[in-house]
Amino acid sequence: SRLRWQDIQTRIYIWLCLSILLAGIIMIAGSTIAFVQTGDWNQFFYHSFTNHIQISAIYYSLFIVTALALPINVADLPISDSTHRIIRSALFGLLLISASKIFIFISIGILLHRWLSARQKIELRWKRMVLLALAGVLTIPVLIRTSSLLDTNLEVITQDQYKYDTRLNGLTLRLIQVRLGLEVLSLENAWVTGVGPAMNKTKLDDRYKAHNMYTGNPELGDKGMLAYNYHNQWVETSVAVGLPGLSVLLLIFGSLIFSVNFRRAEASIVIVFAIFMFTESFLERQQGVVLFAFLTSILFKPDSIE
Repeated sequence: SRLRWQDIQTRIYIWLCLSILLAGIIMIAGSTIAFVQTGDWNQFFYHSFTNHIQISAIYYSLFIVTALALPINVADLPISDSTHRIIRSALFGLLLISASKIFIFISIGILLHRWLSARQKIELRWKRMVLLALAGVLTIPVLIRTSSLLDTNLEVITQDQYKYDTRLNGLTLRLIQVRLGLEVLSLENAWVTGVGPAMNKTKLDDRYKAHNMYTGNPELGDKGMLAYNYHNQWVETSVAVGLPGLSVLLLIFGSLIFSVNFRRAEASIVIVFAIFMFTESFLERQQGVVLFAFLTSILFKPDSIE
């Protein structure tokens, strides 16, 4: 018999929520023990909180936001409405203590937009006014977080040689890494085949050394830039498996958007992940692979399923 797609989606959704909550309980227990030992309240927030299970706060936050943003029909869930509200409230609470401030503000904006979209009785003009006011409020933390980029020296991106104290921020570092990725492809003439996943990091380390970038202090156990990947999954894939591999990755994301028939909620999740991959080598970490596998499994609908 043919499977019902809504049943599969709801089961995946429930298991995702329970997995996030179980991880949260373990982290709360670990943070409580650490707080008793140190008296430091920071044990309950951000990376200190998520480090108890060796997961990045950013990735854990993405798991939570994905669960909260998924357009699941509550009527299809095998739990009561009150239980579902408790679960979502717990997820939102975990988001507040594990995410960065700017991530929290943006997440609130996404969730409020979804909530307003589901409220048919609220007039459209009131929805627009609320969303406009929210956009104004969200602009403040975004500007504060990105204010350091205003005095960015973009000339440093094309420098041939660097010093250990060369001033770099998140933007210039990532753009330099894109440049180094293009250098690897050009020097190795690997545009079609890539250098291979096994040699990918080695070739990047060679470019760090060639440009005299900081490579750490062995006496302190500091690896410097040698501990860094490309911080860009699109570049990471291109260097590892060439432009054909990049095309396959683009095809996967395009297929996901077509699979959800361009529905706003699901397509927005795919687009957010695609943008995030410009800032992180998402698939180079087990956490990213698991989240990507979940995303494709819950959004991609095979033809054999109703």
